[in-house]
Amino acid sequence: MNVKKIAGKAPYLISKMGMTMLAHAIAEEEREHGIAAAALWPVTLIESEATHHFQMGGPAEWRKPDILADATVELCCADLARVSGRAFFDEDVLSEFRSLSGFGTYSVVPGTTPAPVCREMVE
Repeated sequence: MNVKKIAGKAPYLISKMGMTMLAHAIAEEEREHGIAAAALWPVTLIESEATHHFQMGGPAEWRKPDILADATVELCCADLARVSGRAFFDEDVLSEFRSLSGFGTYSVVPGTTPAPVCREMVE
C-alpha cells in the first residue's frame, strides 16, 4: 500500500473497505441460500457529480460510469460460485468475463488513458 497516495482519502477508503467487508460477510452468511455478494472497485476516477464538485482531476483523468455499469452486469450474470465473496476492480471483471483488453472506449476524453489512481491507493 502506498501511504502517500492514501493521505487525504480516508473517507473514500473507509467506505470502500466497509463495502468490501460487507460483501464478504454477506457472501459467507447467505451462501447456503444461494445468495452471492461481491465488491466492485473502479480502477480510476469515474466522472460523477463528486469528481466535478470536488474538482478531482479533469475529464482526461476520468472514465465514464459505463465501465462500472458493464462490470456490474457481468457480475450479476456470472455463476454465483465464481464471483461470490470476491472483490474486483472494474477492469479485471471485464477482462475475465468479457475478455476485454482495452478500455479506451470508457475514457471521458477519447484517446486518453486515465492513470489507475484508485487501484494504486490500495496496492
